[in-house]
Amino acid sequence: AGDLDGALASVKEAGRRFPRSIVVLSTAADLHLRKGDVASARKIASQLKGFEPDHPSAALIEAEVAVREKKFETAAASLSSANARLNQPALA
Repeated sequence: AGDLDGALASVKEAGRRFPRSIVVLSTAADLHLRKGDVASARKIASQLKGFEPDHPSAALIEAEVAVREKKFETAAASLSSANARLNQPALA
């Protein structure tokens, strides 16, 4: 299981230095989910969508939150959205 509280403290410190980092925010959401704090993960997904609306990370976090809340149709829609974003051709 590891030290989730210690990891979360480190990630929060990184978040203070890099408040719009997709990696930092995604990691924080994952740690909150591992601790069972779905509300915090949902808040972070919302932040991610505000910063990077087309980035698949927010949709993936939203899907995990929805699964935890047993909102499977919402989870499927979020996964579909993430998949569509991942399969977009790169700009040349």
